Amino acid sequence: MPGAFFVYKADREDEQILYANQEMIRLTGCDNLDDFLDFTGRKFGNLVHPDELSKVEKSIWDQIEASEDNTNDYVQYHLATKDGTYRKVLDFGHIVDSEQYGQVFYVLLVDYAKVPLS
Repeated sequence: MPGAFFVYKADREDEQILYANQEMIRLTGCDNLDDFLDFTGRKFGNLVHPDELSKVEKSIWDQIEASEDNTNDYVQYHLATKDGTYRKVLDFGHIVDSEQYGQVFYVLLVDYAKVPLS
């Protein structure tokens, strides 16, 4: 799959990351999935710049609750990387029901700094 992709629980109290593809691992500067999970502490919130986290989470949930189908959100933030820097990204989230985990977000990230503006 082209693009950075990850899955996490859509539970405000437990936003546990369940999966990340190789591009997501690369984007955060991690070596492999285990390194990525260690770096993030398995929590979505640890991927977002601390100054933006509450605004980002509010935006995500406000969009989900306000949308007609309650499934999609779009948000921009600074993504944490293992070397301590942050990358500007666009986050396209889609919430679904999982038999094993309950509701989960499927998230596609675009490295915003590399998107040409016309």
